[in-house]
Amino acid sequence: MTKRKSFILHIDSLGILDSLSDEQAGKLFKAIKSYQVDDELTTDEVIKLVFFPFKSQFERDNEKYKTICDRNKNNGLKGGRPKASETEKTQSVIKEPRKADSDSKNDSDSDNEEQKILSPSSKADPVPYQKIIDLYHKTLPELPTIAKLTPKRKGQIRQRYTEDMKELTNWENFFDYVSQSDFLMGRVQPTNGRAPFRADIEWLTNQTNFTKIAEDKYHV
Repeated sequence: MTKRKSFILHIDSLGILDSLSDEQAGKLFKAIKSYQVDDELTTDEVIKLVFFPFKSQFERDNEKYKTICDRNKNNGLKGGRPKASETEKTQSVIKEPRKADSDSKNDSDSDNEEQKILSPSSKADPVPYQKIIDLYHKTLPELPTIAKLTPKRKGQIRQRYTEDMKELTNWENFFDYVSQSDFLMGRVQPTNGRAPFRADIEWLTNQTNFTKIAEDKYHV
């Protein structure tokens, strides 16, 4: 399992500090640090007893983290999209718009214009762009907001949808997996003094970048 770069201290477990001296509190936090970086725990028996509840909580949190990682990897991120059922295949066939009667020509022209906006081929575009964008904003609120669905972004989302993530649950799992990467989320401070890198929807749906994410290149 990928080594975590952060951990949680639960507020209700910090009440023990009121019963410790400053020296003992310092030893406790050194014990916590040793555990998190896999160093040997060398301290007195009192601190070992105080540290035990923290250790149990860390183990439970690590198990939850492992479960999330396993779930995301098993939900199609690396295995490709699930095979479409016959019903899905049938629904994916978009019929050509019927010719309008002379009495409803204006309404037909309006419908055709809407279809042209959705797709250059004048067929209704089956990609749920707005739902995907909503999932992005909901799961990754720290990343740049999508203010406009440009043709480039739309094309990349369509490519990922048709080639890799045909179900919305795949997109949700993908965005959740991205949220676990310190680098992609901008939590890594660069050494050159520049602002931290943060991925956006255009970067995440790029074919090369998507493949690297699926191969754990940014979760080390």
